[in-house]
This record gives sequence, structure tokens and C-alpha cells, in this order.
Amino acid sequence: MTPYRRTRLFAGLDPLSVHSATSAELASGGLLAVAYAFPYETSPETVLVASRFDGKTWSETEIILDLPGIAVGNPVLWSDAPGQLQLFYVVLHGESWTEAAICVQESPDDGHTWGPARVVHERRGLMTKTRPLRHQGRLLLPVYDERNWCSHVLIQEAGSQTWQLYGDTTSRGKTIQPAIVPLADKRLLMLSRSPRGVVYESLSFNGGFSWTASQPTPLPNPNSGIELLRLVDGRLLLVHNPQEVGREQLALSCSTDDGRSWGAPRLIEDSAGEFSYPFALQAQDGRIHLLYTEQRTHIVHLQIDPDELQTTL
Repeated sequence: MTPYRRTRLFAGLDPLSVHSATSAELASGGLLAVAYAFPYETSPETVLVASRFDGKTWSETEIILDLPGIAVGNPVLWSDAPGQLQLFYVVLHGESWTEAAICVQESPDDGHTWGPARVVHERRGLMTKTRPLRHQGRLLLPVYDERNWCSHVLIQEAGSQTWQLYGDTTSRGKTIQPAIVPLADKRLLMLSRSPRGVVYESLSFNGGFSWTASQPTPLPNPNSGIELLRLVDGRLLLVHNPQEVGREQLALSCSTDDGRSWGAPRLIEDSAGEFSYPFALQAQDGRIHLLYTEQRTHIVHLQIDPDELQTTL
């Protein structure tokens, strides 16, 4: 199905299920990947697990967060300076995601040790899924409200420890799990997951403080998470399930005009079961690293050479 180098990580865990992987490039070289493992979603036995990639192989799985009797989920790794990592995740204060609160921990040493957890925002029901964006000195964290299904953004001013909630995209009941990228003309593009069969789009003209009303795009979406990445050559890379229903297919699509149009999707998975929740980054050497859930039993890692991407999309 795909010519890309394909490996698996977090396989054979107990709890058996693993989902929602995230990754960051390390100052010491290689990658750190984190996901959450669980017997079932919202289980109080859920833990965050991690593995390190040295360029050839992934290390043995280690548990980096275990809050006995408390469920966690949707980790997001972010590196804002060499060696400095932030790990965002949600903690449940009830029995469903509607009672979630976003927390963050910081590491000064590539994730070998972590500082104390801090609550990012007091509002319950806010959830993470995709990476932050450093824009005009501010840090923007894409979030969504699980209670009313609306995409938002949390903004932290440079030098501040507080976050303010912005970006009501007037998409209540329509969108969650937004992904944000900068465009060539200084606007920001937000694409979001939706239960309405297609990806939704919103734009910001003022650095993320306000957003246009979310509108449907022609891109299919089966109510599943997406990944959006701006490559160093200016192209936008979208990783998504190119279907209105089901998660049996996972594809790569590229845009050369800042999201106004998209090339035909290149399938990287097409078989029975579930392929979902992609997370991608472009490393310093230009190589694209893609992580995604397969069958809720392990995470797939694909390494993509940008030249191969050029010829296939």
C-alpha cells in the first residue's frame, strides 16, 4: 500500500489498547513519542506511555504518567527550544470527557524528567489533540469543547504562564479537534474534525484572537481526527480518513495554494479495521515522521522522504 518505511510501537501492552500518539524531535537526536494506553476510554487505569526513536529503532515502552484511579488522555508533545519539552494532556474529573481539564508538564532534559503538573485552564470539557503553534511570539494551543462540540484556541502571551480562551468558531455541535497552520499571507488556517461528513474550515486574520465562522470543505471526514502540517517548502500536508463514514482508509493530501485546493489523496492504509488519529512532524533533516493508531492495539510510525511525497502527491 505504501513505499514508506513502516514500523510499530507500543504493541502488546497491558492494558491492550493504545491511541492518540504524539511526538517531538529531541535536541539529543531522534524522537520521543507518547500515547495513552487503556482497557477502555475514560478508564481510571489509563496511563501515558512513551518510547524513544534513535533513527533506527524504538525503545521499550515506559510509563511516564500514572494517576491511580484517574483517567487521562489525548497527550500532545511540544518542543519550543532545544531540550525543552512540554506535555499537554487531559485529566478526567468525572466519568466522561465532558469533565476533562487540560494539564501541562515541562521537561528540561528531552523528557527524561518532568516537572509538576499545572492546570492550563479551569474550564471543564476542554480537550487537546493537535500541536501548539508559535505565532507572533504567542503560543496558540488548538482545543475544543467536548460539551458543545466547538473548536477554540488557547493563547499564551510570551513570558506568561496563563492562557486565555479565544476563537469561538460558531461551530457548536459541528467541530472538534482543530489543527492550525500559518499561511503565506499571515492568516491562520484551522481545519477541524466533524460528525457531518466533511472537514470544516475557519480562518483568523488577527493572530488567532478571532476566527471566521466554520464552513464545510469538500474534504471528506468520518468524524475522525486529522493532522495538518505546513512543510518547509510551503506546501500544506493533510493526513486524514478520506471517507464520510468509517476509518478503514488513511491518506495523505497536499495543497500548494494554502488550502484553497487539495490534490488527490494518496492512500497509506486501506483495509478492514481502524486507522486513525494521525500526528506528523517534519524533522530538521526534512524527513516527515507520521504516527497513527492501528486497530487500537499499537501505533504505526511512517518515515516519509519529502522527495517521495513530491512524486506521489
